[in-house]
Amino acid sequence: MAAVGVLLAAVGIGVLVGGESDRHRASPRLPAPPRGGAEATYKEIGVKLSGPPGWSLSRGGRALVFRSRDRAAVLSIYSPPRESTTTAVNVLQSALRAIRRSYTDVSARPGDGRRVAGLPTSGVVVSARNRRGARVRALVTAAQGRRRAWVVQVFATAGSSTARLVEAQVALESLRLDG
Repeated sequence: MAAVGVLLAAVGIGVLVGGESDRHRASPRLPAPPRGGAEATYKEIGVKLSGPPGWSLSRGGRALVFRSRDRAAVLSIYSPPRESTTTAVNVLQSALRAIRRSYTDVSARPGDGRRVAGLPTSGVVVSARNRRGARVRALVTAAQGRRRAWVVQVFATAGSSTARLVEAQVALESLRLDG
């Protein structure tokens, strides 16, 4: 499967850090990508990737969740139980409903439909406020395999450093989805 560097490419990073994408603005200078962290595999949901270095990992509830050291960024990958009605569109809609229940001042706009782990995606860029009132941005995308679907989310607070988003991107470049 192809790498996923497209998920948080320069435009996506700009959107998550707080800027609107602007074709006339120069691309930001990004720090050199760090090496990936320890490999994480969750066979039950068909996911394998090298986690961001130094990020904590929790597994369960059919999801892998990575949190940055400073807790300013989160990367999660979820796949529901296999059912004939589970599609990328369904898991994306479900993820957006969950965000609307957990956050306030939620707005969503279409993503660019790039590929994740070599699979076509549907996605949205979300802006919201968490329970403490802090502005949060998220890139929420769903991919469809032969037998299952996944939702991949990257959440970042307004104060997230570009380095945290680059770490998430490096991890996503190693992502493999099976199913």
